[in-house]
Amino acid sequence: MAAQIVTGVGFLGAGAIFREGAVVSGLTTAAGLWVVAAIGMAAGSGSYWLAGIGTAVTLATLYGLLVADAAIARNKAKVPRRLEVHVTDVKKMEALLKFIRRIDPASSQLDFKLTGEATGLMVLACSAENVTMVRELLASHRAVGKVQELSALYWPQGTGNRPDSDD
Repeated sequence: MAAQIVTGVGFLGAGAIFREGAVVSGLTTAAGLWVVAAIGMAAGSGSYWLAGIGTAVTLATLYGLLVADAAIARNKAKVPRRLEVHVTDVKKMEALLKFIRRIDPASSQLDFKLTGEATGLMVLACSAENVTMVRELLASHRAVGKVQELSALYWPQGTGNRPDSDD
């Protein structure tokens, strides 16, 4: 009987896990299915005390994960977001930076490199709560060709100020 339960729950758990790029979701749901099946088998076999302890441990663990997830989300909101801005007229860089700082005073330029005679690529850091507004307003600026948000794992190359750098 247990073998059929394990097989069935395995298929259900596998169906609950989704991967989109580097993000995997549904792991807690899949693990929860396994735990509920194990608690159900314990209760079904008459080990009520084991089922009760398993339920208490599971609820405490899930509550702890909920608290940890909320703390991580709060800390993630404090991490500046990075935008890659394709500048079509580098002569307007100073005006463009003033424009950006009016939208988000906490923003800063992390990196810049020329990609042509009058074009360049700038990397900005801006606050998480203003990143959408900054991105949309920059995209409408005439000195900007394209704006995209970079991964949180991005660090500008060649700036000499990487966290693991000895400079």
